[in-house]
Amino acid sequence: MLTFDRGDQRFNYRVSGAALHAGRVLLHTVDGLEYWGLPGGRVEFGETADQALLREMQEELGTAVRVRDLLWVVEQFFTVGPGEPVHAGREVHELNLIFRMELPEPQQDPATVLDGGLTLIFQWFPLSQLPPVRPTFLVSSLLKLPDSPEYVVIDERP
Repeated sequence: MLTFDRGDQRFNYRVSGAALHAGRVLLHTVDGLEYWGLPGGRVEFGETADQALLREMQEELGTAVRVRDLLWVVEQFFTVGPGEPVHAGREVHELNLIFRMELPEPQQDPATVLDGGLTLIFQWFPLSQLPPVRPTFLVSSLLKLPDSPEYVVIDERP
């Protein structure tokens, strides 16, 4: 994984996929969290971002997705909250490439997956009735995808 730690600071390079179908989006959460996000994971050394998304979806959903166009390059600064299952209090600088992706069977029922001791929950939500989502810009941006990649900076440092 392309994650670098320095004391209580972490740099993380990850990739996510926006799967949209019939006015719904596929989101995932870790059991116990109060928010949802786009499915994805960390990029491995020597792996391209689209290869990482293919691998992560194969590992987590057991399916081969089609990775489409790059939608957003998100650079985010945040501190892991006290209610998080891992790394509470850690400062994070994260680079996240978000692609549009297609699942072969988009009507698939919600899935629960064990991943490294965490329970991941995947579920389709209507775009008009999203649960709390991070990063929050996705709530409005998923309604109208960009025509070309957009660079988004989110700075949530205290």
